[in-house]
Amino acid sequence: MQVRSLDTDTVTSLVADATTAPSMHNAQPWLFRYVRGSGVLRMRMDPARAMPHADPDHRALHVGCGAALFNLRVAAARAGWEAGVTLLPDPADPELLADVVFGKPVAPDDRLADLHPVLRKRRTNRFPFTEEAVPQAVRDELSGAALAEGARLVFLDAWQTEAVLRLVRDAEAEEAADPRKRAEVARWTWRAESADAPGRAEGIPSYALGPRSHGGGRRSGTSRRRSGPRGAARRCSSRCRAWRCWAPGRTVPRTGCTPVRPWSGCCSRPRWTASRRR
Repeated sequence: MQVRSLDTDTVTSLVADATTAPSMHNAQPWLFRYVRGSGVLRMRMDPARAMPHADPDHRALHVGCGAALFNLRVAAARAGWEAGVTLLPDPADPELLADVVFGKPVAPDDRLADLHPVLRKRRTNRFPFTEEAVPQAVRDELSGAALAEGARLVFLDAWQTEAVLRLVRDAEAEEAADPRKRAEVARWTWRAESADAPGRAEGIPSYALGPRSHGGGRRSGTSRRRSGPRGAARRCSSRCRAWRCWAPGRTVPRTGCTPVRPWSGCCSRPRWTASRRR
């Protein structure tokens, strides 16, 4: 590939799109540096944003940086640039994760370029799932997208889902009992009264962490029913002022709820207890 040198505005735009990627606790553990003389854009991990207790092997850090690299490829495809990626280019420097060079402009790669409009619309949803099944057509499309990236997407059976949920609950309990891990979460959490309140560009707002169960841990998303006895929506607790509260689509919403979005966990504990007994 004949390497082309990009102007500052183009590089800035590509990196800005890349850094809309998700990362653990939105720590954004990446560093980009453009070497103008060689036309190489280098991506390194940022050790200052690592989480040695919650992510001791840097697995989540690498996943986040991989997401940023994918976004960079999407942005390059949208701009019509041929992007050549070399992963872990220097074995002696494990913090150097990738080198990216840009060749001559080419016809946009529609498979990647079509994803560009949603880069800045992406949101992380930590609230429980509804019972709505994912249509087979969507599953097939997701599986195809994974294969195109050299991966394989597996959909869990019911018993596999239960096994994973047990592991998640065990992990949450272990994490809640470890003061070092709690401190890392606190470091990257900032408090805001609502989603409309201004906040930091990094880290996560406290309202986005998802609802807590009565045991104190974060409640994991499951496919279980979210309604109380006979599917009736219960009254919302006072947390509705800080949490955006919804009732399941099949239920009649009460004060502070709407049927537009799935239940979000700010409803009262009796409802949660009833769900657990089912």
